[in-house]
Amino acid sequence: MKISTVKIISLLFFIFSAFYLYTAYQIRVFSFDENAAFNAKTFPIYLGYFGMFIAGLKIILPEKTSEEVDQKFLNYKQTLILVLIMVAYG
Repeated sequence: MKISTVKIISLLFFIFSAFYLYTAYQIRVFSFDENAAFNAKTFPIYLGYFGMFIAGLKIILPEKTSEEVDQKFLNYKQTLILVLIMVAYG
């Protein structure tokens, strides 16, 4: 049985998200902010659960068959120009 690289990367992302979620619960908040609807812990916790959910879906669901791309129809010149403009701008 061969395990694809997508499944391995998804498993690593799942582990990373679980660790991120664990550390998100360790964030300390001010005492007056604990019962607020949104505090310093809220977004990291949601982000950790979302990452675990997406990684779990990528692990469980079957992969699509890969499509062959004809290299002569890709426009490398415009892509390179766009990347150079972004690097010069940033």
